[in-house]
Amino acid sequence: MKNTFKLAFLACVASLALSACGEKEPTVITPEKIATADYQKVLYYDITATWCPPCGQYGIPDFKAALAADTASVGFSCHPSNNNDVLFSPIAVELDNLLYPPSGASGIPSFGEGINGYEQSMQQCKTAGAARKAAGNVLAGLGVRQTVSGDTLKIDARVKFLKADAGNKIYALGVYILQDGIAQQQAGAATNPFVHDHLIVGKATLGYGETIKSGPVTATDNIGKSYIFVKNKANMVMSKMYAAVVLWEVNAAGKPITFINVNKVKL
Repeated sequence: MKNTFKLAFLACVASLALSACGEKEPTVITPEKIATADYQKVLYYDITATWCPPCGQYGIPDFKAALAADTASVGFSCHPSNNNDVLFSPIAVELDNLLYPPSGASGIPSFGEGINGYEQSMQQCKTAGAARKAAGNVLAGLGVRQTVSGDTLKIDARVKFLKADAGNKIYALGVYILQDGIAQQQAGAATNPFVHDHLIVGKATLGYGETIKSGPVTATDNIGKSYIFVKNKANMVMSKMYAAVVLWEVNAAGKPITFINVNKVKL
């Protein structure tokens, strides 16, 4: 009896210790608790730089206007030039290379939709985005939510497949961190400092994303995942940061070959 009491006491102490230290966040979560947008959303890119006058004159304004007109769309403002651009991001380089191979040359501002390559105007991207939505061929809906604790952003994501696909394909989920309201000098802008929004500042997954499904999918496949992002730059403002999740079909090397869908947290 005495030993039984002692074991129970030790178990209680151990339980309290775990609660005080905090248990490790599980990778897999219950997906049903996260609402999904079960329709096609569009992902737009703006390839830009702070030292580029045309970017300030029409590139960024056109990009912002397109996103304001289609609030269900998601925009990635990418600064891939490490040439005196204080908003440079290595993640922007990854996305830039996704749209256009490193061996090519594009010039800025340039724009993109999905992974269809560069366009020279946002109007061309909007046309491509409208065609994608009109096709109505939605393989999966995405859901995402976030909570902020100090300098840590916890992101819960859900992928809900809406129809079957018998192909032997690989699907990866990329979790990107964006920030609005970054005041910075912008060449060509009507006023300075210029407020930059939709800026890529980080990611919570490696490469282009975590593989979440390989092989055939069914209309009942429902996957939930949890991720952590920790603030790592002084100019990051947690109240203006939000997560965007992208579902790609990728090749064996993990590089996207098809854009499936996207969603973001609404601030």
